[in-house]
Amino acid sequence: MNRTLDEWIARYNKKVSERFKRDERFALFYLPDKGFCELGVAPDIVVLWQVCGDGRYWKNFAEDVARKFGKKVCATLCERKEIRAWIKLFGFKSTKTEERNGFKRYNCTGKNGAWGMMTEIEIDGRRRAYQVTWEVK
Repeated sequence: MNRTLDEWIARYNKKVSERFKRDERFALFYLPDKGFCELGVAPDIVVLWQVCGDGRYWKNFAEDVARKFGKKVCATLCERKEIRAWIKLFGFKSTKTEERNGFKRYNCTGKNGAWGMMTEIEIDGRRRAYQVTWEVK
């Protein structure tokens, strides 16, 4: 479904605990039928920041950028309460689950053999999310 950027941002604000605030450290990409994402290229990693819309599309987009810049790893932050749904949606399978001090870490393998790691963290001492990193093949 085609939406304006403002409509996608309104949708983002309904789903995420923190309202969208443009982060100038990242480039903003927007497609009416796919949503938007903020993306940055660091020395060793491509970071997919605020995202709304077709998550698989934006994950693949980040991987394409990583390949173009010769990076082997992508990262994002996932605020979904059920990380196992994210793991499955993005083509990973959990191979090992660890728990330390009440925080979980999922070690995963992608359909293409790439590794993925989802580590539960606490943000601002009040909400939990997952720091997600994965290999780009």
